[in-house]
Amino acid sequence: MNQKLSTAKKILIIGDSGRGKSTFARRLTEKTGLPLHSTDDYFWKIKFTVPNDRQESIEKIERVYESDAWIVEGSTTHLIKPGLEKSDIILNLVFRNIFEQWWSLICRNWNRDNEKLFSHLIYVARKRFGIGNDKEKKKKELLKQYEQKIITIDSYKKLDQFLV
Repeated sequence: MNQKLSTAKKILIIGDSGRGKSTFARRLTEKTGLPLHSTDDYFWKIKFTVPNDRQESIEKIERVYESDAWIVEGSTTHLIKPGLEKSDIILNLVFRNIFEQWWSLICRNWNRDNEKLFSHLIYVARKRFGIGNDKEKKKKELLKQYEQKIITIDSYKKLDQFLV
């Protein structure tokens, strides 16, 4: 396992939809024994259909960030933001190939009833190429202040190597 990762007790895994955050986080939990939390569980009242109250979800996840050890995975900025400073390490999953990302979303969609696949694929493409989405620029600016503890992983192969 990566040296920085083996000593970390507070690990934040971020990245866009379809990057493998949840799967990687589960594997990492198995290896480290650290408790796992997904921002999806705080964001959604009814999974992928009805969101929770924003302030309430922030307050709940902040309790996790205050604890001594955790792995949190997700992409929702207002839910990862409180964990950026408190994390020991931030793993940023940013793969180059949008087709792999789309394929991952298509495969994942077979197991979900509530996700609107086509609109999600368009959303991801717009986000990826900066079309009408100012949020990505703001997120990149936010992450700049934590560069010293960010490790960028840009392929599934590197994800696997990271756990060895």
